[in-house]
Amino acid sequence: MSLSKFATSFRQKISSFFFGLHLSRKSALLMIAGLILLFFALLAFFNTPNRRFEKLCDRIFTEELCTDGLSLHYTLANPAAYGIDSYTVTLSPYDKTQSMGDYRSLLSTLEELKTITPEALSRSNQYTYQILVDYMESEKTAYDYLYYDEPLSPTSGMQNQLPILLAEYSLREKNDIENYFALLQSVPAYFDGLVAFEEEKAAEGLFMSAKACHDTIAQCNQIITEEELANGTHFLQTSFAERLNPLVETGEITRGEMDAYLQANNQILLHNLLPAYKSLARHLTSLCGTGNNDMGLCYYPNGREYYQILVARQTGSSQNPEELMNMLKTSFMADYNSFVNVANQIQYDNATTVFSLSEPDKMLADLESEIRSDFPIYPGVTDETMPSYEIKKVSESMEEYLSPAFYLTPPLDDISENVIYINYGSSPDHLELYTTLAHEGYPGHLYQSVYSTLAWEEQNTHPLRHLLHFGGYVEGYATYAEFYSYEYAKDFGDADYCELVCLNRKLHLALYSMLDISIHYYGATYEDAHETLSSFGIEDPQTTREIYDYIVNSPGNYLQYYVGYLEIMECRKLAQAEWKDDYSDCQFHKFLLDFGPADFEIIKDAIREY
Repeated sequence: MSLSKFATSFRQKISSFFFGLHLSRKSALLMIAGLILLFFALLAFFNTPNRRFEKLCDRIFTEELCTDGLSLHYTLANPAAYGIDSYTVTLSPYDKTQSMGDYRSLLSTLEELKTITPEALSRSNQYTYQILVDYMESEKTAYDYLYYDEPLSPTSGMQNQLPILLAEYSLREKNDIENYFALLQSVPAYFDGLVAFEEEKAAEGLFMSAKACHDTIAQCNQIITEEELANGTHFLQTSFAERLNPLVETGEITRGEMDAYLQANNQILLHNLLPAYKSLARHLTSLCGTGNNDMGLCYYPNGREYYQILVARQTGSSQNPEELMNMLKTSFMADYNSFVNVANQIQYDNATTVFSLSEPDKMLADLESEIRSDFPIYPGVTDETMPSYEIKKVSESMEEYLSPAFYLTPPLDDISENVIYINYGSSPDHLELYTTLAHEGYPGHLYQSVYSTLAWEEQNTHPLRHLLHFGGYVEGYATYAEFYSYEYAKDFGDADYCELVCLNRKLHLALYSMLDISIHYYGATYEDAHETLSSFGIEDPQTTREIYDYIVNSPGNYLQYYVGYLEIMECRKLAQAEWKDDYSDCQFHKFLLDFGPADFEIIKDAIREY
């Protein structure tokens, strides 16, 4: 209840009280004085630092979601329950003027936050305050390097991420269908905004390389085609029909309405989405060649400074690139020595590579069962309310552009259904698929996302924290979960072989992470990268070219995974030292999951206070 509504209600209660009773004048005056004191006491309660901070968080949370229909839909199943009754259902296109306004709003909010004394807040709000202020300070610093960002990267740009988000846009009720159509129809304007941003980048001399541009153009021409739409085989057609079927079964829509919606979807895809992709490809073609750098960020003006900021934001680590390089080298050499020792102890030719589990659903079921002794159970969940999951196959038209597997985070107020996509185009073997599903499912992304949501509900943590992304924690934890699962994998395959594959995976991630720093911070060329990779047995020029181009187009991405993993291992070592006999893996996992995503220095401080 807001303060104004409370005051109105309070006055009504006073009025009815006096009209209902006959009191002496003295008693009435005493009652009035008492009620006035009570009123001001309650007024003070509603103006406490905790309340001020929570109201500010409410405002930030609402403002962030109200202008972006896609983010809102993926964050909340029921916006009204969070006080959000009016919002934009479409995509919010980039606009330079709006971007400057957002920056001024960020500065204003930071100043307002700093008028609150964090020591006066509850423990939960203190953590949220510290995380939020640090996050916004990072956003402020990054704004000076706005044009160094690349929203149309061929590795993870909006042109290949948006179709998956559209295909998984949940249709819970009839109104969602109309919102979905409005979202589809807003794509042309959204892409026009991206084009405007790319034109501004080009004017600043920061447009992508010709190779990256050609790759993005090729994606635009392949992701949606007239032939697929004519045949009715595009995944945005087939997935839409799949999402409508449950609404027919529940009586939300009729079969006739479903047919009409299918026709409308086909028309919007043909006349809105397809032309939007064609237009994006044309505009990128006109800009192609204006970029003057096909190597690391350090070859741009102030590129090294931007890379340092990017790495800090990507990893959540307080270490600079030089320190991270030393940490990576130490880890690499330790794992390399372990790899050699394991390889020397076995006859590799005789080690069996057979892995007896092959079906993804059985793998996830096994992982879900295995982790129960090492990881805490979901807070407040019974067998009847256990969140479910579904495994889906990536459309063949998207296989070339997407990861081997990925998990889509459900709305924070509806975690009952979860989706993991498998990209069979990458042809993972059975062991690799098992550990990949550990990364994406149990005890990785799916488990972590659901657990933290439930834990935050119990702790009364403000939902704003769900909007703050910490890639180092999220991907580092999933990588930690992946490596942890190799122990479980030994139940279904040769133990020595599993250990060798695990160490090999660590070596590759460490090597690519070191290359990331070498390319973007120290200026390593393709020839340098090829020489380095060749010394570790990766000699094919085409393979090394693909690795080099991927790192150039995704600066800091490998660091999210591997530096994030190493930081979690450092957190575990710290917990063992601080908690001593009270330490167990399960207790550490519970702490990490209860605390949730944040920068690692904040997490380490919390470990010391635990």
